[in-house]
Amino acid sequence: MTQRRSDAAACAMGGKMYVAGGYTGETVLQTVEMYTPETDIWTEVAHMSSPRSGLACAASTDFILIAGGYDGTNRLSSAEILRNGSAHTVNVESMPMPRFKLF
Repeated sequence: MTQRRSDAAACAMGGKMYVAGGYTGETVLQTVEMYTPETDIWTEVAHMSSPRSGLACAASTDFILIAGGYDGTNRLSSAEILRNGSAHTVNVESMPMPRFKLF
């Protein structure tokens, strides 16, 4: 990865691995990185609407759902999706209650 992190979430879509959010030891991250096995390269592909650590990530055919976590101050109920090939996330309906450490 381009940035060391813990407490991130990972999922696979379209033959690539995506890692969202996490914690550097000092900062809660807002970035999503993508790993391409054919080239063995990590690329930063998007920024989430808020920083998240301890979040969840699930993949569908053409999008990734990112939900919950901790932004450094609050536990989050918000959720967002990253569509395959997009450079930004889109907010979707929040969960009924905040959730943190979903793994």
